[in-house]
Amino acid sequence: MTEPIVGHSLGHYRIESKLGEGGMGVVWKARDMHLDRFVALKVLPSEKLGDPDRQRRFVQEAKAASALNHPNIITVYEISFWKKRLAAAASRRAASRKSIVAPVESTARYR
Repeated sequence: MTEPIVGHSLGHYRIESKLGEGGMGVVWKARDMHLDRFVALKVLPSEKLGDPDRQRRFVQEAKAASALNHPNIITVYEISFWKKRLAAAASRRAASRKSIVAPVESTARYR
């Protein structure tokens, strides 16, 4: 599997470090180069892109999170395909508390 590498970019996000991974993807600390802020960037692994059910669930998770407005839930900024990858960008600050996208333990140290 070829994942984003620290220092490389997906769209306008520069990958800074790996925060964690789970069944739905890898979460990276990334810098939004347009707005000069850090985000949690969740990327569906390339080997899962061929699975329509995984893509549907990934998009469904991002849409569900984006429909909520609470300080303990991440804010989803966008979901996009970049370089044949499906990714969702979310607020890192909210992800450092309680999150349904990024693991709490791995993002808390970036406050």
